[in-house]
Amino acid sequence: MQFATITPAYGRDYKASSHALMDWNAGKDFRLDSVFNHTYCSVRDAAALAECGIEALVFRFDNLSKIYVVELDTDYLRMLESNARMNQCMIEMSKQHTDRR
Repeated sequence: MQFATITPAYGRDYKASSHALMDWNAGKDFRLDSVFNHTYCSVRDAAALAECGIEALVFRFDNLSKIYVVELDTDYLRMLESNARMNQCMIEMSKQHTDRR
């Protein structure tokens, strides 16, 4: 299984995996480290990571002493796409409501 290890960006840390996953799903940045360099990624990059052959994300948290694995399977990617569409609809509805004023 191909995996990528990600850690909270900008000095953030989490005591629980649920908090890391909540921020990931909210679109916060995480640091993606490789042997040669590092870059930042977020939930918006999940589909691109899967297209590159990454099958799972390994979240490091609690001073990098614990891990939590999220598989980038079809169901997870569909759920992310659905959430993104729902968020976009909510933004559009908010704009329409604002325009009516």
